[in-house]
Amino acid sequence: MLGGMFGDINASATIAALWPRFAPMAIELGAKDFDLAALKDSGPRDLTRSIASWLYALTDPVIDGVEFSSRHGDDLRLWAIFERPSGETNVSPLLTQRENSRLTPETPELVEAFRTLGLAWAS
Repeated sequence: MLGGMFGDINASATIAALWPRFAPMAIELGAKDFDLAALKDSGPRDLTRSIASWLYALTDPVIDGVEFSSRHGDDLRLWAIFERPSGETNVSPLLTQRENSRLTPETPELVEAFRTLGLAWAS
């Protein structure tokens, strides 16, 4: 179970809020505008890394991460969790009710991820 405050990068309100700060950078990096297409560009990730760094540094409100659509399809929702120091444990305090599962090369979600990304196991 994941809890916290997460920003939806694909939301029009988020893009509008980020536009004044990041539009010049997007254009400098070759985008026509600061829009969802610029955020999904698979080229250099300077823009998205800069946005993530800026969001990570926010203190009011503190953002625990972002949710966004994959460039492989809007139906694939992805999450980036901002890890922050949490004391003695090596597990994020945002994760609760954890359970361990064994992954194998036949795990259906792993097979699908490999298929989507065109990956293969090294021999």
